[in-house]
Amino acid sequence: MVRAVSGALIGALLFCGIPNAGQSRDRQDETLGKAAATLTSDSPSASIPVDVEMLSKAPPILALTITKVVNPKNVGLGVSVYLSYLPPTGSAGTEARRKKILVGNFSLYPSNRASGFLLRTSEAFSKLRAAGAISQSSDVRLLLEMKRIHEKKPWSHVELVVAPLEWRQRARK
Repeated sequence: MVRAVSGALIGALLFCGIPNAGQSRDRQDETLGKAAATLTSDSPSASIPVDVEMLSKAPPILALTITKVVNPKNVGLGVSVYLSYLPPTGSAGTEARRKKILVGNFSLYPSNRASGFLLRTSEAFSKLRAAGAISQSSDVRLLLEMKRIHEKKPWSHVELVVAPLEWRQRARK
């Protein structure tokens, strides 16, 4: 039993570091050169606009790829991912009024290694739709927030580079 659990854990850890099956080497290289967002110890959050077409499709899976990690002191990191929106009201809103819907979260392990993650978005899009936040004039963003796992320890220099978002209709094998 211990061997089976250990094998499954090792396999899961290895799988997170392997490029997506079916993704060509050219596509990987193309993605590595671009960044949708950069999170640092000085600026631990980033907001990425979600276009109206993507909102109407509401794909059930978001593939996030961390292409670069600078974490020389191996600070334990967690990243929370939200859909952020302004509630539909008659007047223009401010950033302070933005609401967040959790999509999911993940941690890097080892904490200094680039990796890829799949997050299920179905529930978050359903909540967004129920809140009346999906329309032609929607201001919906994907919000990424990086936090230290041990919050009482001070930050050392940390940098995560997130590749352009990849929305999927299904997980690839």
